[in-house]
Amino acid sequence: MTVIYVDTLFLLNALVDYLLLLCAARLAGEPLKRLRFALGAVLGGGYAVAIFLPGLGFLERPACRFAAAVLMVLAAFWGSRRLGRQVLIFFALSCAFAGGVLAISMLGGQGLSLNRGVVYSGMDLKIVLLSAAGCYVLITLLFQRTARHSGLRRELVPAVLTLEGRRVALTALVDTG
Repeated sequence: MTVIYVDTLFLLNALVDYLLLLCAARLAGEPLKRLRFALGAVLGGGYAVAIFLPGLGFLERPACRFAAAVLMVLAAFWGSRRLGRQVLIFFALSCAFAGGVLAISMLGGQGLSLNRGVVYSGMDLKIVLLSAAGCYVLITLLFQRTARHSGLRRELVPAVLTLEGRRVALTALVDTG
């Protein structure tokens, strides 16, 4: 029988969710509203714990999982004009993040256990959090590099806008669409 400690389960999931929300915001160029991200992370950590509570087994269903993830993103990014985009970025990062943490934990000799669809680790919490933070940095650097526009490829061009005699010089992104 596997023993799962509620405090560790909550803390691990809340911290990973916070890093995912923070990374999603940075990638999308959203303002960093850390208290909102913390609220979303607390909801995610609470959901991970709720799955194990008696009588709440229905939360394991895919529709409930999807709704919980969307609720986390709504709590973190409510009011954003690109809310749908944030949901997609969050899901993509979640997949990448889970793969990275799983790879690091397997290299460490101890795997993550999946119980009721919630990831839990018997490893030292410090190792898991350090690997999660490492994945956060790696994913952020990777996505920032691939999403960066440059003047060398002529994606960015100088532009001057004029309206009623007022002129503003700015840099514009060339759009082929």
